[in-house]
Amino acid sequence: MAEETILVVDGDELAFVHAIAAEQKLLVYKNMTNEFEHGFKNKTEFAKFMSGIDIPEGLFTSEEKRVAEPKQNAFSTVKKKLLWLQNKFKTESVEIYISGDNNFRDTLPLPKNNDLEKSGQYKGQRDPNSKPLLLDDVREYLVRYWNAQLVHGYETDDKLSMRVYDGYKSGQKIIGCTQDKDRLGNMGWWYDHINDSDGNGEPQFIDGLGEVYTDTTNKTEKSWGNGRKWLYYQWLVGDGVDNYDPRDIAKQLGLKLKSFGAKTAIKLLTPLQTDKECIQAVHDKYLEWYGAEQFSYIAYDETVHSVDYIDVMQLYFDCARMLRFEGDKVCVRTMLKKMGDI
Repeated sequence: MAEETILVVDGDELAFVHAIAAEQKLLVYKNMTNEFEHGFKNKTEFAKFMSGIDIPEGLFTSEEKRVAEPKQNAFSTVKKKLLWLQNKFKTESVEIYISGDNNFRDTLPLPKNNDLEKSGQYKGQRDPNSKPLLLDDVREYLVRYWNAQLVHGYETDDKLSMRVYDGYKSGQKIIGCTQDKDRLGNMGWWYDHINDSDGNGEPQFIDGLGEVYTDTTNKTEKSWGNGRKWLYYQWLVGDGVDNYDPRDIAKQLGLKLKSFGAKTAIKLLTPLQTDKECIQAVHDKYLEWYGAEQFSYIAYDETVHSVDYIDVMQLYFDCARMLRFEGDKVCVRTMLKKMGDI
């Protein structure tokens, strides 16, 4: 008898998507004589509501506010999604993971941004005040009623990658459920349930070196791929969503570099046929950008770091690569020596 399929779900993403769907921005008008407030979608809706009424100047003030629905609404849609996933894959085995404390990437010495109003820290550009109003409530619901587990020391994405890798090694179908692009570089079964609008999508099995390309199926082009080439791609271009770019240190130092972006990275990696060729190409780019000599830069926390280009390779490799198991460490310098690249 075949082992039951296990679904491992990114609870942070699940909570965010359903919490944000349960709120809306309204233009709230306050009557200054009695403090009564009421929200409208826009000025036109308010004007229609007040049609025919002579409004004295200064009677109302208006302010845009985010207003949440009753939290039970969000709980209901989360429950429906999880039951739908169980039904789609004919399984009752669902593991949900939510981020906890001490993600090691938060303290990686990414460079201080030259623009003092912008953070250089990993994911530091995200405004904590912009999180959905019901996010904490939905997270608590997942913990209390769906046994969601907190992940400490690393990201939820890492935990999903570990569990999917467990299935990859054992042959059991353990499916990571997330829309996060980091999944594309990790071996095993993955399913983007967030963007499967009609529910007819199937999980993708990612294996081997893979490919990278520019996806032109929609109006907006996007970089896409799968397998280890996707990791090498991120190693070269970074991830704006996570607030890192391998050339950020060069920008801080005022180095004048040739233009290099997503399309250039894809063009570089596409014809390569082995991991060694890909890693050599990444190595050569970092050497081109930073040179062979040691140099110093200032990290986001004002600490000064003396490094060489291989240390910079390690920094951005640690940003991009998801863990496969507890304690999974890869030393870039050692890897390059074994491969004969240095």
